[in-house]
Amino acid sequence: MVKSDFIDYKYIERTHIDASFPINSLVTIAICTNKISYLKKYFLNYYRNILVDEINIIIVFDDKTTELLLQIVEELKSDFITIVLNEHNKGLSYSRNKVLDICKTQYVIFVDDEVTFTTNEVAIIGKELFDSRNNIVGCFISGPIAGLKIPFYISPGQLHYLGIHNEYDKKKIPWGAFVGIDLYFCKVNNIKFNFKLGRYNTGLQSGDDTTFIFEIQKAGGKVSFIENCVVYHNIDTHRIRLPYLVKRVYWQGKSEVLRDNAINGLKKEISRYLQVQHTSIFKIYFLAIIFSSIFIIGMVYQYLINGINSLRFR
Repeated sequence: MVKSDFIDYKYIERTHIDASFPINSLVTIAICTNKISYLKKYFLNYYRNILVDEINIIIVFDDKTTELLLQIVEELKSDFITIVLNEHNKGLSYSRNKVLDICKTQYVIFVDDEVTFTTNEVAIIGKELFDSRNNIVGCFISGPIAGLKIPFYISPGQLHYLGIHNEYDKKKIPWGAFVGIDLYFCKVNNIKFNFKLGRYNTGLQSGDDTTFIFEIQKAGGKVSFIENCVVYHNIDTHRIRLPYLVKRVYWQGKSEVLRDNAINGLKKEISRYLQVQHTSIFKIYFLAIIFSSIFIIGMVYQYLINGINSLRFR
């Protein structure tokens, strides 16, 4: 695991898996993206070089079709790669549900377009799904923080906004950036990703993945988290800038209202700030007050929108 310049991360010895696990017949990797630049940077220059085991892959491109995109599609042609073009932006949840509809293997592993991993991590997740009969399996998502200059307004309590698990979280749960799903269980129980919570256009909606996991649990499914299986989230520098962070926190407040979890969501938000270590008390409370206030503004705004919509459609 990457050692951060503001968090005393432990180095984690990666688990290695028996190479005989039949990944090809049981597991599909699914990447949903709306960024051509990421598709080129991570898939053409990275994934294609490491996924040498003829693993099934589904790529859903969620934006308008361009000449450049069609060129990339031509480069990616393979018997093991299925490419879906949404033609225009329909949202992350729409794309993820499209994968659930067309995937032909028993298990699918969703991977964010900025996450780097190896075939080993895919096999670990797949084996945990298969051997333990789990229905959702996630792992620790780390990030190359050490190379970034971290601004004063970011603390360990905000790592979830960067798409990175915090070592100090008491209860870590799988996230959609790298998560294995038992597709058969989802189809039998008719479980889909919530369109309202998946990112769409310029909005920063969130929670479609964790809400999906909650629905799995509610249907009697088993969820597992493997701490010593680590993948890396390559953080775009714009994510650590204040305007983005403010917008992200604001949308988190809106999203908690959209999934009827506002009070618990606010409590979780505050607790994430207060349970951090190796940071001054003043900074912890200062950031907790400022960003929790932004979170509440998002909640209030969404409640107002919900109220207006309910009056309009009476």
